Amino acid sequence: MSTAPDLTVSVVVVTYGRPDSVRECLEHLGRLRTPALEVVVVDASPDERTRTLVREEFPDVRLLHSTLGRGTTPESRQMGFAVTRGDVVAFVDDDAYVAPDWLDELLAPYADPDVVAVGGRADNGIPGEEAEGLDRIGRLLPDGRLTGYFAADPGRAVEVDHLLGANMSFRREALAAIGGIRGNYPGTCLCEESDISLRLRATGGRLVYTPRASCGTWRRRTASAASGSTAATCTTRGATTSSCSCGTSAGATRWCAATRARRCARSRATCGRCAAASAPPWPTGRRARSCGASPRRSSCPGPSRSSPVSPRASRPRPAPCAGTGSTGCRDRDAAPGARHHAGRPLLPPDGQRRADRRRRAEPRGAPGTPAARVLVARGTYPDRYASATVLEYPEAVARPADRYLDAALPRLGLPRLAARRVLGAATRTQDAWDPSWVLAHNAPALVPLVDARRHAPVLYCHNQVLRTYSAREAARTLAPAAAVVCVSDHLAEQVRDRLPRSLRGRVATVRNGVDVEAFALPRVPRTGRLRVAYVGRVIPDKGVHVLLDAVARRGRDDVEVTVVGRPGFARDAPLTPYEQELRTRAASSPAPVRFASFVDRDALPRLLAAADVLVVPSVWAEPFGLTALEGMAAGAAVVASDVGGLPEAVGDAGVLVPPGDTDALAAALAAFADDEGALERARAAAVRHARDHDWRAARRRLDAVLSGAPAATAGPLRSPDRAPGRSPAPAPPPVPDDPTTRP
Repeated sequence: MSTAPDLTVSVVVVTYGRPDSVRECLEHLGRLRTPALEVVVVDASPDERTRTLVREEFPDVRLLHSTLGRGTTPESRQMGFAVTRGDVVAFVDDDAYVAPDWLDELLAPYADPDVVAVGGRADNGIPGEEAEGLDRIGRLLPDGRLTGYFAADPGRAVEVDHLLGANMSFRREALAAIGGIRGNYPGTCLCEESDISLRLRATGGRLVYTPRASCGTWRRRTASAASGSTAATCTTRGATTSSCSCGTSAGATRWCAATRARRCARSRATCGRCAAASAPPWPTGRRARSCGASPRRSSCPGPSRSSPVSPRASRPRPAPCAGTGSTGCRDRDAAPGARHHAGRPLLPPDGQRRADRRRRAEPRGAPGTPAARVLVARGTYPDRYASATVLEYPEAVARPADRYLDAALPRLGLPRLAARRVLGAATRTQDAWDPSWVLAHNAPALVPLVDARRHAPVLYCHNQVLRTYSAREAARTLAPAAAVVCVSDHLAEQVRDRLPRSLRGRVATVRNGVDVEAFALPRVPRTGRLRVAYVGRVIPDKGVHVLLDAVARRGRDDVEVTVVGRPGFARDAPLTPYEQELRTRAASSPAPVRFASFVDRDALPRLLAAADVLVVPSVWAEPFGLTALEGMAAGAAVVASDVGGLPEAVGDAGVLVPPGDTDALAAALAAFADDEGALERARAAAVRHARDHDWRAARRRLDAVLSGAPAATAGPLRSPDRAPGRSPAPAPPPVPDDPTTRP
């Protein structure tokens, strides 16, 4: 057995209201031959039973409490991952009982430096599972389906496309590089482990399934207890196991519709002659066999001498995109997008400049570039675009099912019909436009609709908008694009990973700029407590709960917190369960916490001018984080999560803390609350940093990128100095990537 003795391992166990299972799980982890560096338990249950048990019986285990409640396993796993220190981070379910050599076997494949993730066997006690589907363990099929069979034992380690969350591990640096574990994984990925796996596969890393790293689960005990019975129901999973009608000993399984969400499709014919079990109502890729038929096995010649992992005959194609994403809209933050920008769309962050400021002389565009013109759906904030020529078009309504249909059609070689219907309305009059750079904001499907003989289409990414695109579809869709502009290097790397090599050279970074003048208001003097502000959407991914937990952890009332925002844009919408939980937490906080709805752009500078510290505690990988720059421009010190594009937005002028780490965030706030000098130095550095990232600099960077892009227009582009019928107007910077701060 090959091992990697120089690697340390952290183990994360996520639980909800199962103290007995947690006790047995931790007891088994304590019997490992190779001990873990640390064990972290994340409990999302509101009751104290599990947390009391861990504190009293396992004092060496690090205990975290997630206030997000049931159904937030991805967020809890990310919370645990954020505080771990090991080179490898392993995850096991709270009902998984690992073997003594589990960690040794799990580490062995990491001797190959290309291996970024290793998963083990989870023996769930279903008879015959070890002989089933040996060629489909953790596979991504060409039609996009995911297969499991993670209780199978092929007798060796094999490379796979995805892992099982009950028994999996990752190189810490590899998981951190893709932004950690995210809670939003629509489309192909039906659980966070397949989402992580496919994102890692897209980076070129190898994923390994090693059956010797085995663990048993409560399902095995349930199945054992049911042996000899006609039927036994598993109430947690909704599965019914029964014997074949002809007396065949192996059981068939029917899974309830709820189980589809985790692809636990184990319905199959145990006996091909009598077909005791009916097939599930969704495809599983199983082939029923007659009695005595040999299972289909892979033709792998055996383990490689240089690696404990058996190589495949050929490297797999890049995994299809893991999400669905709504065509033409923000990846996760906005409603289906009807606003698509032609020419230089990039609007000032406030959008409501005073008339005297609009008339000021601003930097000119690069020679030969067009004036700013903005395509908007009729009735969509036309006042906001006073500094540019507004082109209105009748909006085609996007149906909720459209994004799922559009994600499926390309697999059949068909275009995204709903996207063409919605976005086609924006380009019907393009023959009347002067030759232009057409910047498709978060809308890759708009690129092929632009007449590239006359205009130069550019994809402008504020989010990872290619998640639903295979490499082949991305190549076909973006072939006409003169450039692909991303708001951060972090996002640019994600986008490049989804593109073929022929298009990767067109990807460029233009970081968002801030309107320094709009935010340069007189500061409101501090008279007492440290004033801490959060501005953004109030959803779990934004990490407001981390901020409140950090304030509560300090146990002092020398700070006051203002949370500004809602999940959406409806001011009078009822509170979501997450918002209610935050208010419950705030009620018991030693420091005062105030909640306010989102504010108009004109009011945002005044709000930030009254804050000493702006906190951006996101637990997901922000594409950039313009809110941090706006806080700096207003003279607030900034504490942000060290994830995604936030380090690029904050630079060396702010404080970065691990995402989800309440202790680190509490320490950062304490440093500013206790040291007025440190606060003033941080505020001064923030202002200097913001001035270096003014929107004019972003404009110049965009000019440079477009000037160097491949020529795709038929004729010379018009000078940007004057739009038809308008006074000279600046071409503004990118829109913010946080829609809470929009009008």
